[in-house]
Amino acid sequence: MKILITTSLLILGASVSGCANRLLSDDPYGAGNLSVSQDLSAPGNADLSQFQCPSNPNVLPEYDQHLDGTGQYTACASTASTADLLLHGQTVSSTAICVYPAQYVDATHIFTKPDPSTGAPIYSCQEISPDGVKVSFPSVNYNMVFVVEQPNRQAMSNCLITHDYTSCPVYSYGRFR
Repeated sequence: MKILITTSLLILGASVSGCANRLLSDDPYGAGNLSVSQDLSAPGNADLSQFQCPSNPNVLPEYDQHLDGTGQYTACASTASTADLLLHGQTVSSTAICVYPAQYVDATHIFTKPDPSTGAPIYSCQEISPDGVKVSFPSVNYNMVFVVEQPNRQAMSNCLITHDYTSCPVYSYGRFR
């Protein structure tokens, strides 16, 4: 899998190739049927009725080394704003995650979103609770995310900037719309 990622990173700049998670499934969103799940609650003041959640996790580990569900996230798209996303999941060791928005075009064209002031990929790091975490990227067109635990943020940023897969930490990724 990492060979595919390396090839695409080198060829397509800030892009990655589809790996064996749900990005390449027959489902155009890699998420199963979208519906508001009753077992998820919204963090803070987020209104769950404004999010469409898949019935199964749709942001999956690139390599699931623990086989216990950690590193799997359910990304719920906002019906009110394309900037907002609600994430639920269980981390391996950290209480915070960092989310990198990306644009999925097809399996060989996936582009991270750059910070206009630095050119580095934008991200948002936040504590994740049992209720999940709401992230927002105003004025950014994105339909997938990369997720890493906060201690791996710098390594993930370096991986995406340098296109060197050997610097990639354990991460999860997937489409949500």
